[in-house]
Amino acid sequence: MLVSTASRVGTGNIIGVSTAICLGGPGACFWMWLMCIIGASSAFIESTLAQIFKRKDENGQFYGGPAYYIEQGLNKPKIAILFCIFLIATYAVGFNLLCSYNLQSTFMEYSFYNPATTPAIRCDTCDFDRLLSAWRR
Repeated sequence: MLVSTASRVGTGNIIGVSTAICLGGPGACFWMWLMCIIGASSAFIESTLAQIFKRKDENGQFYGGPAYYIEQGLNKPKIAILFCIFLIATYAVGFNLLCSYNLQSTFMEYSFYNPATTPAIRCDTCDFDRLLSAWRR
């Protein structure tokens, strides 16, 4: 659920909105509202299509999503497969790169930041913490 919410809401909304208002003034609010309407409309259409083209398995559970309505609604199974490949690549690589960049860029303001060592030390610390929490379980 958290990944779904993050992909809908996006990253940097708080910083992005405050920066846009500071740099763009009142005009930025107009463009943010316009993009909000477009984004909400596309999210509504995606959710509606997902409900129309969902499938039911032998246990009575429903499944579906964008790949299914691309395949069934547009009759384009190759594009649906391509969509799945790009989606997997985005979740496996793209979001991880974005998160790691945001994490290391927060340290750039501090005096102890060294571009050659600080990101590696921070990632090692996070990995060690994850290993310890998994070992405790």
